[in-house]
Amino acid sequence: MRPRAGHAMKGEDEMGKRSGSSAKVLAPATFWRRGAAFAFDWYVGALATSLPIAFVASMQGREVTDQLISTFAAPYGLYAGIAGLLAGLVYYAVVPMACAGQTLGKRLLHVRIVAVGGGEASPVALAVRQVLGMMLIEGAAVGTSTVIRGLVEIATGSILPTWAYAVSFAITLASVALFAFRRDGRALHDLLAGTMVVDA
Repeated sequence: MRPRAGHAMKGEDEMGKRSGSSAKVLAPATFWRRGAAFAFDWYVGALATSLPIAFVASMQGREVTDQLISTFAAPYGLYAGIAGLLAGLVYYAVVPMACAGQTLGKRLLHVRIVAVGGGEASPVALAVRQVLGMMLIEGAAVGTSTVIRGLVEIATGSILPTWAYAVSFAITLASVALFAFRRDGRALHDLLAGTMVVDA
């Protein structure tokens, strides 16, 4: 496990001083605080994503718990998927862009996403982190990824193979391992975007 937040990363700090670099060494948020923020965001993000789908399901006389959009009658599955995806994008991408790198969970747990060199993460970096990294590449980290897979199945008219789910799950586990054991606490989506999560 990496050292707790607030503990100086001595070797990196000394290396920076020796090299004459003025780059700020940031201490990552603790594993448990960041994990709790992620769990909260996972729940709220899944709820935001599922509500539009539940509404469309109820319009068809289906159970509101039925979220399998690829089984909805055409074109309702497409409508439900797009609405759910947009809701998820608002929560996971637009909210942190508007709130200085914080979702509701990160605000509640007093952590935020920043650029590695210090300062606010740019909208582009946040989009890469939240959309490309978490929703597309990792694929099992947030509920929105399930909606994306459903839309792909509707568009192609075929069910995605089991190995595709296994690969996305494996990538997500690898990202969690990076977050848990790297000294800077950066997961795969952070490495892609040049970001990290620190105490707010």
